[in-house]
Amino acid sequence: MAPQGEPQESTIATQSLYVIRHGDRWDYQHPEWKATSKRPGDPSLSTLGFEQARQVGQYLNQVFVEEDVTAEEITVLSSPFLRTVQTSNEMLAEMQDVKGDASDTVKIKPEYGVFELDIWNGDFHESLPNIEERQCYFPRLESDYSTLFVPDLPEDCEKFFDRCDEAMKRIGAAYPCHEDNNRVLIIVTHAACCIGFVKSG
Repeated sequence: MAPQGEPQESTIATQSLYVIRHGDRWDYQHPEWKATSKRPGDPSLSTLGFEQARQVGQYLNQVFVEEDVTAEEITVLSSPFLRTVQTSNEMLAEMQDVKGDASDTVKIKPEYGVFELDIWNGDFHESLPNIEERQCYFPRLESDYSTLFVPDLPEDCEKFFDRCDEAMKRIGAAYPCHEDNNRVLIIVTHAACCIGFVKSG
């Protein structure tokens, strides 16, 4: 206990949560791409999208250096869609100044609970390959990570918002703020999920 009159060190646990939407999609710039693609529901980032992802990484790199965040305190959960994995990958590549070699050591956890809203009867979700295939091209992916849950498809908007509530509850339970290695939690997801997570509040 600190002597009377001296300020006591705070013991309140803190956690920073970043909910990030993937960068601009290839099919937004090239809508004709879907007509010939074998995986029309899983587009890549566009040139702009890659640049946006790198800018996010540069920003977070600066913030984490200023706040003395280390690699072991960072958890990245990403939707398994290509555009979100690419966003996570480009983002992490820019964290070269974060203690603990964050750009090389922080893994991407493929979390199905934060994947895209299904309003196409599951058709676009059928484009998803397995994680083992993804890891061949994205070695930062943690292939042995067990997703917190896999949403049932198809889902309407009401079911989707319920899924967002469930996702936030499970993520909160799995990564509690009082544990040191959960100081920073980054969720890379889709526009609809960003809205759903805010609503789940």
